[in-house]
Amino acid sequence: MNALARNAPQPYLTMLGEVIEQQLQPHDWWGGTIPAGDSWSILFGYVKSRPAVELTAGQLDSSLDALEKMHWFSSSEPRDLYALYLRRGLVARAARCREARPSRTTSTCTSTWRTRAPRPTYPEGERRAVLAHTSRSSTAWSHTVTAPP
Repeated sequence: MNALARNAPQPYLTMLGEVIEQQLQPHDWWGGTIPAGDSWSILFGYVKSRPAVELTAGQLDSSLDALEKMHWFSSSEPRDLYALYLRRGLVARAARCREARPSRTTSTCTSTWRTRAPRPTYPEGERRAVLAHTSRSSTAWSHTVTAPP
């Protein structure tokens, strides 16, 4: 379904929301792009492309509800959703998203702002090696290694 929705998401908005909310994936799924994450990206891209008047009029509320129910894989998704709300005049929705008290810590925008860990400090004698991992999302991972004595 994600492959069909990628180029023309409007007919698939409800199904994209269901995949996100229920974390659906094929029974024999072997890996690759996480279906709910892919659905989230497609749905978010669609919502982001719509005029602000459609968002403020409530025409996309079910899609916005689904986007908020994502089990976050990083802090970028809730940050982007929160920024979209602010830019499109959905200030009350942004505040609710940010202040919601989730029953699951990864189910709402709240986890982005409340679970931020402080930046680690590296004691003398350690060095930080950065392993660049090139993928579709251009993610970079970091790893700390201890220098030999």
